[in-house]
Amino acid sequence: MVIYIPWKNDEWDAQDYINNLSFVATLATKVTEWLDPQPDDHILDLGCGANGQGTVHGIDTSRSMVNAAWDLARRYCLVPGGTFVFEMGGQGNIAEARALMLSAVARKIKAAPDALLETWFFPDEAWIRDMLEVKVGGFKVERSEMEWRPTKIDGEGGLYGWVKLVGGQLFGLIKSEARREEAIQEVVKLLEIVCRRELENEGGEVGYVMNYVRLRVIARKL
Repeated sequence: MVIYIPWKNDEWDAQDYINNLSFVATLATKVTEWLDPQPDDHILDLGCGANGQGTVHGIDTSRSMVNAAWDLARRYCLVPGGTFVFEMGGQGNIAEARALMLSAVARKIKAAPDALLETWFFPDEAWIRDMLEVKVGGFKVERSEMEWRPTKIDGEGGLYGWVKLVGGQLFGLIKSEARREEAIQEVVKLLEIVCRRELENEGGEVGYVMNYVRLRVIARKL
């Protein structure tokens, strides 16, 4: 039996994202440099949030996220010679948190962890190249890289806010609000152990560092 995690249009709230995951956009400057947007460019931003010049069109599954970024969002088709540049979680991304969330939720709903069909997907470079150049076709990958990037969780909600937002859809499988909160707290407490770091560049202050893995790709439309 496979348990499907429902995809809700407004699962992520824009303000919660700003409070707890704003570092995602802040740390995405490298892929923006790869894009090198120019004043006359038209940019389709999948997953919303972009910097630089040009015309940007934001598309996201969450209406709240879209409205927070743009008053109006519309599609713009990628033409031959156009550039597809993106950054996403790569293989191994937030592995410790992912394992703990799957385990906690599976036990609460009395299911096997491998029966939960996750909304997360973290591929490697080979998978992306095969998908763009062979299975989907019509693209040529010009550059790609995977980077292990330990990232301090420093949003207003701290580690709890990060866990609740990132794992929101997974925790949503637990129908009881009380049991859902128990699962979130369980994951937070364990992450406080495995992700605890003394941050030397911050005077030895204790913080929580998640093992992010970033996959960046630039592909040309043929």
